[in-house]
Amino acid sequence: MRGEEFLEKMELADPKYLAEAEEVRHKTPWGKWGALAACLGLLAIVGAALPKVLPHDEPLPGTTVADYSTAPSQTTGSAPVQTAPAGPTAPDWEPVYNAGSELLTQDLAYREGTFFEPLTEEALEALLPQTREEWMTFTGTAGFTPEGEAFLAGLHVQARDGSELTVTMSTGHIPRCCILDADPVESLCNGVSVTLGRYQAGKVLLLEGEAKVGETYFLFTADALTEAAQADFEALVACFTTYEPDLTQIQPQMIPVDRKLTWEEARAEEDLGAYLPEGIPAGFAAEEVRRYQSLEYDFLRCLFTRGMAELRWEVRYFQPEDAKRLTSVSQRENYDLSLYPIPRAETVPEALWEIVNDPIFDIGELTREAVWARTYQVQDAGDVEGWRINSFCVRLGEILVKVSGKGVDPDWVYEQLAALKSA
Repeated sequence: MRGEEFLEKMELADPKYLAEAEEVRHKTPWGKWGALAACLGLLAIVGAALPKVLPHDEPLPGTTVADYSTAPSQTTGSAPVQTAPAGPTAPDWEPVYNAGSELLTQDLAYREGTFFEPLTEEALEALLPQTREEWMTFTGTAGFTPEGEAFLAGLHVQARDGSELTVTMSTGHIPRCCILDADPVESLCNGVSVTLGRYQAGKVLLLEGEAKVGETYFLFTADALTEAAQADFEALVACFTTYEPDLTQIQPQMIPVDRKLTWEEARAEEDLGAYLPEGIPAGFAAEEVRRYQSLEYDFLRCLFTRGMAELRWEVRYFQPEDAKRLTSVSQRENYDLSLYPIPRAETVPEALWEIVNDPIFDIGELTREAVWARTYQVQDAGDVEGWRINSFCVRLGEILVKVSGKGVDPDWVYEQLAALKSA
C-alpha cells in the first residue's frame, strides 16, 4: 500500500496533492498499515488488490461468533471518560466477535487541503494510554485540517507474533472495515460498548473493533497471524477504552504551502527557479505552475500545453532514496526504451523496472542520444502526433530536474537541460 492510495481512497486530501505522493510514496507512514489499508480499500493505485497479509489458512482457535437469534440492535455506545491507572492491566472483558461478510471501501468525509504528518515522540506520548503493555511500541500519523487542527490519528504497533495492529482515532465517525451480519452483538470493555468483527477470505483474516469514548471515535484493526494476535488485539482495545485522547494536543510541524505562480514568478523563485527551462516550447503555454512546500515535499512543477501536446518539468531536491535510480549513459539497459518493446510490463526485467521507468542521469554525462533513448512513438488517432518522452531525471548537485512529455521536440528538451550545466 502506497501513500497516494491512502489519500485518494479516503478522499481526505485535495486531489491535486496526489501527484506529489507519486514521487515520495515510499516515505508515507501509512504504508506500514496493513489492516487499516485493507479495511479502507487503499490498494488500487499501485496495483495491489489486497493488503499485505501473512499466511493464515484456518480460522483462529477460540474465536467466538455471535448468536444472532438473541442479538441486540447495532449501536456504538459511549461511556464517561475514565482515568487510566498507572501501569499495565490485564483485559477484564468477554469479547464477542461478529462474523463479517465482505470488506468495505467506504470513504471518510472529504475536505480540501487536508494533510498528514508523522507523529513525533511527544505527540505519541500525548495520545497513548498509561495502561499499555511493554510490547506496545507505537508509530503513527496524524491528519490535519488546512488550518492545522488534528482531526485524525492513526497508530501502528506489532503484536508479539508480528501481526499488524492499528488504532485509528478521530473526531468524526470512522467507516468500519467489513460488513457485519444484521444486529451484531456488542461487547462491554471498561464500560465502553465495542462492536467486534471478524472477516476471513482465504489467507486474509481481519479483526476489527469499533467504539466511541466520550466524543472520540475509535477503529481497531488487526491482520492476524496466530492465535496470540487475537489476545494482543483484545489487550490493545482494553488499553484504549480506559480514557479519551485529546487530539487538540497534536500540532503540525509545518502547514503545507501551495502557491500557484505565473511563469515569470516561477523563474524568479530564489532556490529552484534557475532550473526551469529558459523559455517555453514554440506554440506552448504555461497551463499550471505550482510551488508546493510541506514537511516532506518541496518542489516547483510546471505543465506546458499546446492542444493535446504537453511538457512536464519538475524541480525538487535530490533525496538519498533517489540514488538507486542513478545510471551512467553507458548502462543502456537502465534507460534505453528501444530495448524494451511495448507493453513494457512484459519486457522490462522486474529488477530494472524502477530505474527503467524513471532513470536519473548526472548532468555532466547527459547526451543528446540519451534523451532520444527515452523517446518512442505510438499510433493513436485520438492523441497528438509526434514523439513521446518517457520521464527521466537529471541531477545537478542537490537538485533534481524531471522531464516528460508528448508532442514536444526531444532536441529542444536536451538543449534546455544542457544549458543548466551553468545554472
